[in-house]
Amino acid sequence: MINKKTIITLGPTLNNNLFLDIAMSKAQLIKKISVQTGESQQKVNEFLKSFVENVQGIVSEGEQVTLIGFGTFYKAYRKATEGRNPQTGEKIQIKAANLPKFRAGKKFKEAMGN
Repeated sequence: MINKKTIITLGPTLNNNLFLDIAMSKAQLIKKISVQTGESQQKVNEFLKSFVENVQGIVSEGEQVTLIGFGTFYKAYRKATEGRNPQTGEKIQIKAANLPKFRAGKKFKEAMGN
């Protein structure tokens, strides 16, 4: 069972050290799934890579990917806004962008102890 404080990251964390002691790496996740399923780490890695590529592709096309009980991956639009450079206080324009989002499902939320 994964510790409640474990954060699974598929890339670097915010400042590469913030969650270092509690983050589960991609390699650790692959090993854990491999042990649980009896599949080779190579096969699990291929599956995970395919899963990520497919979710990214589907969501980038504007469709949602829903895994009942786990959550939904979707694309959200962020409109252009005005911000401030925190170092200089100068006003800056923040461009509009499409962003990937994730909304946790009911069972996932319940697993967090809420």
